[in-house]
Amino acid sequence: MEENNFDIDWLAERYPFDVEARNKTIEQAAVDYLKTDEPVTIVDVGAGTGSNCLYFLDKLQQDQSWIFIEKDKALAPALINRLTEYASFHKYDWSLKDGVYEMLTPFKKVSFKIISDNFSKIDQLVDLSEIDLVVANAVFDLLSKVQISQFLDQLTQNKVACLFTLHYTGMRFVPEDPFDQAYIDLYDSHMMRQQSFGQALGKMAAAHLVQTFETANYNLQTGDSAWNILQDDIKMHYYLLNFMESALSELSYTEELKAYFPKWLKRKKELIITRQQGLEVMHLDLFACHSTS
Repeated sequence: MEENNFDIDWLAERYPFDVEARNKTIEQAAVDYLKTDEPVTIVDVGAGTGSNCLYFLDKLQQDQSWIFIEKDKALAPALINRLTEYASFHKYDWSLKDGVYEMLTPFKKVSFKIISDNFSKIDQLVDLSEIDLVVANAVFDLLSKVQISQFLDQLTQNKVACLFTLHYTGMRFVPEDPFDQAYIDLYDSHMMRQQSFGQALGKMAAAHLVQTFETANYNLQTGDSAWNILQDDIKMHYYLLNFMESALSELSYTEELKAYFPKWLKRKKELIITRQQGLEVMHLDLFACHSTS
C-alpha cells in the first residue's frame, strides 16, 4: 500500500473514534463562542481529509468559510472527494470558482479553500485578523516545543480563538499485561525522539499548549477525550499495534524487553483475534479564547 493511501485509510478508520471521543463540553464552548448571525471563517491546520469540517458543518448554523492548511498535497483530492460526496448525498449545490469551492444549502452558504503549505507560517498564509477560529485535530504531538511555541505566538498575538482536539496523553490495554506499561513507555519515547527539527513533545504537547495559552492570558477550558476501542474493533486494534511494532523496531532498549516483545505481540494478536482485547487511548481537548479582563 502506498503511503498516501495508507494515510487516507488510517484517517478514515480513526474518524468514528475521533467523533465518539470528542469532549462535548469543550466542543460546545467553541460552538457557543461562534454563535452569531454573522458568517464565520475557520482555519483547519493539518486538515488531512477534512474531518474537522465535516464534523462541524451542521453544528454551526451560519454561513461558513473554511480554509484548510495541509502540507501533504496528496490528501487534497481525498478532502475534496469527501466534501463532494457530502454535498451530493444531501443534494446541495456544489461549485468551484477561482480555486474556491462553494456549497449552497437551503439554510447557509459554505466555502472551502485549500492551502498546500506548512501551517507553521500561518500568519503568511491567511489574514489572522479575519479568522474567527483555528481548529486542529491530533496535530501537535509530533512537533517540537519550539515549533509549537512559534506557531501559537502567531495566534495569541492576534488574539485568535482555538479549538485543539485529541492530543495523545497515554493508553491502557484491557486486560492488562505485566509488560504493557514498559512497551507503552517505549512507544511514547519514540514519539518524543530527537528529529531533524528537534525533539517532538509527544504526550507532553497537551501540557505545553495549556501552559502557553495560560501565559498568554487566554480563557482556557480543557477536557479529557478517549478512544474506547472495543473487542470487535479489530482493524483499529491492528493499526495501533502495528504502530507500536514499527516504533519499537527503531529504538534501542534492554535485551530483556527486546527478547520478550515478540511474545507480547503474539499474545496481543491472539486476544484481538478472539475478541478479548480492549484498549483505551487517552487524549486532551481544549478551547481557548482571549481574555479581555
